[in-house]
Amino acid sequence: MHYQDTNKRFSDYFFRRQNWVIAFSCIAAIIAGAYLFLQSYQGGRYLDLLPFSSQKSTARVIRLTQAGYWVSPTAISQQQNEEDAFMVNPQERQLLVDWISKRYPVDSEATELFVSAAYLAAHEIGLDPHLILAVMAIESSFNPEAESPVGAQGLMQVMTRVHSKRFEPHGGVQSAKDPITNIRVGSAILKEYVSRSGSVKRGLKSYVGAAAYSHDFGYGAKVMAEYNRMKQVSRGKKVPTAIASKSTPKKLVRSDADKSRFKISLPAKAAEATSA
Repeated sequence: MHYQDTNKRFSDYFFRRQNWVIAFSCIAAIIAGAYLFLQSYQGGRYLDLLPFSSQKSTARVIRLTQAGYWVSPTAISQQQNEEDAFMVNPQERQLLVDWISKRYPVDSEATELFVSAAYLAAHEIGLDPHLILAVMAIESSFNPEAESPVGAQGLMQVMTRVHSKRFEPHGGVQSAKDPITNIRVGSAILKEYVSRSGSVKRGLKSYVGAAAYSHDFGYGAKVMAEYNRMKQVSRGKKVPTAIASKSTPKKLVRSDADKSRFKISLPAKAAEATSA
């Protein structure tokens, strides 16, 4: 009888404890599921419903989503933490934000994110942030949704098929259009080309995929012109925001034949004159 009582008490205790474990596991699963759902739903704009989310980064996600830009809440949170740790000169950043948002059709909130991300990436890899911003300007006109016919994507027009491994730490190539991820990856590629070639000019030539040609057909000059304008803006100088009309005799078209990003293409009239 005593044995049966002891066994019954142990059995009751075991099942009561097991019920608590099951209940706790269910609650944890519900919270985790809610977090993942809210993180992905509409760009994470409802993450502020969770008590452990960053109100500052969540508010930024909401503003960017409302402005029509999709950003990863995780990337935004990381960006916010890095911004807090590394203070960009607020006056210099604001001058660039105001100028870029007027020169290109970009929302000021998104422009602030792009400029901050460029400064943080530059600080991390040892590159001039104005060069990163200038490449973004020439490559995509600050459009994070930009995509070429052969797969160059995002702000810095990274060839995801060529550089797919670089996106693996960020969740794969599907993150290429996330502004922060694209800036990080594109900046790292640019830095590698500059370091390998020994100069910014040759690094830009490799970045645009013109390393096999004798020249880059004006790409480097365009980037450096925009770079110099941005440097002047950050120093407080008045620089016009109007973009001059383009009238180049030759143009670069993205190539899908190999890893090169461009092939040479002449306008119809120029091609006829050459063949004559």
